Amino acid sequence: YTMLSGAHEALALEKPLITSDWQPLRQYFLAGTAYVNNSVSEIVNAVKYVQVEKDRMKKEMQILKHQKLKEWEVKVSELKERLSSGRGRANTVA
Repeated sequence: YTMLSGAHEALALEKPLITSDWQPLRQYFLAGTAYVNNSVSEIVNAVKYVQVEKDRMKKEMQILKHQKLKEWEVKVSELKERLSSGRGRANTVA
């Protein structure tokens, strides 16, 4: 699947997000997000919803951003550990 660049930008800027109601997006953007089925009426309703809930959604995105940054830091640390211990090396055939 592909991840939306604009969605990551919303997360980085801690802004509410309106995105497609698609399972991978729901799994990654757990908060601060309105999901739509890409119809005009749903997009209009989502915009209206975000206008009313934007302060709460911004706070949710701020929290989500920090959670994602922590997850990333853990993954980077684990990768560095594996590489330094030799466990991250590819198997080679002699």
